[in-house]
Amino acid sequence: MRNTYIEINLNFLKNNLQKIAESINGSKIMPIIKANAYGHGMIGLAKNLVHPNIEMLGIAYPSEGVELRDAGETRKILIIIPPEVDEIAEIIENKIDITIGHLEHIEEINKIAKRKNAKIKAHIYINTGMNRDGITPEEFRLFINKINNYENILFEGICSHLVASDSDDKSFSEKQISILDETIKLAEQNGVFFKYKHIANSGAIASLKSSHYNLVRPGIALHGLMPREDYAKQMQLKPTLSLKTHIKKIQHLNTNDTVGYSFHYFAKEKTKIAVLPIGYGDGFSFNLTNKAQCLIRGKRFNIVGSVCMDQIFVDIKNENIHEGEQVVLIGSQGADEITVYEIAERTKTIPYDITTSILKRVPRIFVENNV
Repeated sequence: MRNTYIEINLNFLKNNLQKIAESINGSKIMPIIKANAYGHGMIGLAKNLVHPNIEMLGIAYPSEGVELRDAGETRKILIIIPPEVDEIAEIIENKIDITIGHLEHIEEINKIAKRKNAKIKAHIYINTGMNRDGITPEEFRLFINKINNYENILFEGICSHLVASDSDDKSFSEKQISILDETIKLAEQNGVFFKYKHIANSGAIASLKSSHYNLVRPGIALHGLMPREDYAKQMQLKPTLSLKTHIKKIQHLNTNDTVGYSFHYFAKEKTKIAVLPIGYGDGFSFNLTNKAQCLIRGKRFNIVGSVCMDQIFVDIKNENIHEGEQVVLIGSQGADEITVYEIAERTKTIPYDITTSILKRVPRIFVENNV
């Protein structure tokens, strides 16, 4: 197996699921595992997502659902981005549920389900202010009296998506929740009762109790991260992901020697450079050129020179470090830790971008008790 890999701590995953469950007052959980589970490994993660509150799994695209079914996943799966009409037949064949965000698609979805002698389960996606997906409350008002006309669609849920659950100012989020509340009330006044109601993402689980309804959608929180680090600490979440590699070769540089492409680094004195087999082709961003650090024997060292497609370089000075030793790029070693938040700050991005950028060619290993 390749010596550059992601390690997922399953004990921390269990901790995070339990902390989420304790925060939602009996609501059910739909873990969002799109984008390869935010870079953590969708199939391996799904197999280890075990908790009595889990009701279904959330994905973004039908291909992810098919991949899960092919891997043996039998639980309910919901596509949270309204799919294209030409994807409906495959979705039905794989027994996957959908969100609907275009009223003009409903007639054709119903026809496809009828031709297949099936009922497709759907959640109505209400646009409460994100203006990305969904139908407006006004469109829903016109549609509600027609909802029972579609015999091959079972409208199981109603949902929306929060714009700024990580903001200190909750007024816009509260307005969105109010719009969804009014839409649900209108449906119930017309005799339509949805089994599932949901709007809460990771940030809202931590900071907006009124958003929890009877189903919540943790994504990055599963992995011990949050859009804000203080939310993760507040919930006592633990980062599950470590990114590890090893020293492939040690180069000896003299003063003014360079390493890597384009002269991004010159040695100021005699030094040793550890070559690591990971680069931007794995998702270790080129923007980390001369900005990142790593841990070797629990001590921080600077990553220097240009990040190459497949390799990076560490200035290990004159330390008695050897080829083959383990290097931690994300995670803990000894008493120190390099966090996803730290790397995001160094590249002026968000934690989601860091973890989802790590490509599938980096193996994911799932371990308990850090063994």
